Amino acid sequence: MAFPKIIHLSDIHLKREKNKRPKTNQRFEHIVNKLNALDNKAEHIIIITGDIVESVSKKMLSETCPTKNPYIAAKNLLDKIDTEFKKILIVPGNHDSGRKGFIGFSSSFFDSFSNTFSSFMGEPFNSFARSKSIAIDSSLQVETFPTCYEENDALFIGLNSMEGELKDKLNLWADGEIGDEQLDRLNILLEYVQKNNKKCVIYLHHHPFESGFYKALGDNDDFIELLQVYKDSVEAVLFGHNHIGAVHLNKYGIKRWYDAGSTTRKEKSNGYHKIIELNESEPIKDILYDFLDDYNYSNDEQYQEFMTEYD
Repeated sequence: MAFPKIIHLSDIHLKREKNKRPKTNQRFEHIVNKLNALDNKAEHIIIITGDIVESVSKKMLSETCPTKNPYIAAKNLLDKIDTEFKKILIVPGNHDSGRKGFIGFSSSFFDSFSNTFSSFMGEPFNSFARSKSIAIDSSLQVETFPTCYEENDALFIGLNSMEGELKDKLNLWADGEIGDEQLDRLNILLEYVQKNNKKCVIYLHHHPFESGFYKALGDNDDFIELLQVYKDSVEAVLFGHNHIGAVHLNKYGIKRWYDAGSTTRKEKSNGYHKIIELNESEPIKDILYDFLDDYNYSNDEQYQEFMTEYD
C-alpha cells in the first residue's frame, strides 16, 4: 500500500491581523514559504490538527475582514499554500471553538468553521457514506464529522474532538470530548476500512492519552478501546493540543502516534516539523525538518519576551 507523505502541523494559533501583525502569523507565513519551496509537492498531504486560530467569538465572526475576523485571516494564510500539494486537511481545536480556547465555547462555530475552511477539509461523513453505499442509522446522519479523504487504499479520517464537549457540558478550560455519536460514526468508517482491506490515518486535536491539567480528552478510554478493535487497520493517529511534540510507538496496539506540538512554537513551546513516511517500516525514516530554521527571531519581540521568561 502506498501512502502519500504527510506533513503534520498543529496549533498554529493565527490571529486577526490588526495594526501590528501577529507574530504567530508571521512565523506561519514563513513556514508556508518553506513548504512551497519543497520538491515533489504533489506527493504530500498537509494535515493540521486544530487550533488554527488563537481566539474566536460570535462578534468576531460577524465581521468580514481579516483585521477583525480570525477565520478569514487564517484562511488567507492557508490560501498561500501551493495548490500543487495533494491535499490540505484540517480539523478544529478548542481555540477554534471559543475565546482563548477555554471560555465562550459554542457549537455554532462549527458551521462557520466548516463553511470558511471547506476547501481544507475532507468529505463530510454523510456524503462519504452515501458514495460508498454504507448503510447508516438516521440518528447518525450528519453532514459534518468525521470527515473523510480517500487516497487509493488509504482513508484519512478527521475527528472533531470538541463535538462531545459542547453537549451538556460547562465548556470551560481546554478539555475535549469526541462524543458517543461521533464515535459510532467512526466505528462505521473503521468497519468499512477493515472490510475493504484498507488502512486509515486518524487525526484529531486533543491528545488521546497524555491529558495534562484541564486539557483532557474526556472519552479517551472509549476512543482507544474502539481503535484497538481495528488496530490492524489503523496505521497512525495524529494530534496536537498539549504543545509537547513527540512520537509514540506501538501504544495500545497502534503502530504510530504523532504529537506535532505547536508548529509556530507559541510561547516558546515545542513543535517538531516532520514529513511522515508511512510507507517505511520504521518512523526513523521520517524526515525531520525545521521550517523555522532561518526565521529571524531577533525581530520577533513576542518570542524574545518568552525566551527571557522561560530561560
